Amino acid sequence: MARIMQTDLDVLVLLAELRLATADQLAVATGANAEAMGRRLRQLSSESSYVRILTQDLGTGPGRPRNLFALGKVGAQALVEADRLPPERVDAVVAPSAPVTHRHLLMGNSVWVQLRSIQRRVPFLEATYLATHSPLIERSEGGASVLHDHVAMGDGCVIGFEPDGVFYLRHLEMDKTLLFFLEADRGTEPRATLSERAAIVQKLKLYQQYLASEGYRRYEKRWGSALKGFRLLILAETAQRTRAICRSVQECPPSSFVWVAEHNSLLTLGLHAPIWNVGGNVELAAQSILGSQYERVCNVLGNGGPNAH
Repeated sequence: MARIMQTDLDVLVLLAELRLATADQLAVATGANAEAMGRRLRQLSSESSYVRILTQDLGTGPGRPRNLFALGKVGAQALVEADRLPPERVDAVVAPSAPVTHRHLLMGNSVWVQLRSIQRRVPFLEATYLATHSPLIERSEGGASVLHDHVAMGDGCVIGFEPDGVFYLRHLEMDKTLLFFLEADRGTEPRATLSERAAIVQKLKLYQQYLASEGYRRYEKRWGSALKGFRLLILAETAQRTRAICRSVQECPPSSFVWVAEHNSLLTLGLHAPIWNVGGNVELAAQSILGSQYERVCNVLGNGGPNAH
């Protein structure tokens, strides 16, 4: 059996949180070399079943690797013994995810690991990411995550919703916190159908009302920071899907709080890069979620992009 090390336990905790990940994603999160990470994951899988390898063929290209990694039951037990995982969460963290959800999970995890990388490498920024799909997130008796919320619409109808993720960025020197909601959008067609456009518009109206009613302020207590609004980040799987969403966003004002980007741009340039179309307006220069701090963060990161260590 492979000798488990502290660095292995750190990776196993990440797998417990993410449900599944690529070697590249785990390398970005930890600062390790991607090739070395892949070798170690395969060793932990073949020798001792700490890790499970998912062999579903997701195709080729950025963000669609053939091999995915998930936590094995032996790995979960190792975390329990190291007091890194509550025993009652073992079944949840090793439960297999449906193959049909893999690409969607990977999109959200791309944001999570890059946010973790930024926090690890930039001393004046603090961040926390909560993912609806994480087995470790708090849940109600009915199984809904802590992110689940409700919005009272103008017609009196109350709609429940659950974003794919919620995170904050806090500038420690300025004592300023920005709140973000993430929606990872794969769609079913390169160009949005009428039903898909209707679904996008409905989601935009929901978040518009959530912003207007200040429902987001419940996160002030959780993170101990005053919040003034939020940004809705919509991450689309393809360039065509991005353009379709941008059109819908522009047609549904007010939408300046809605920022849209393509997944491949995030993988190539980074979560912090100027890849986001504000209000879905592709005619204007794309913006960074870091605003005026973008250049300073780039200097700290060494302009190495999301995969630099």
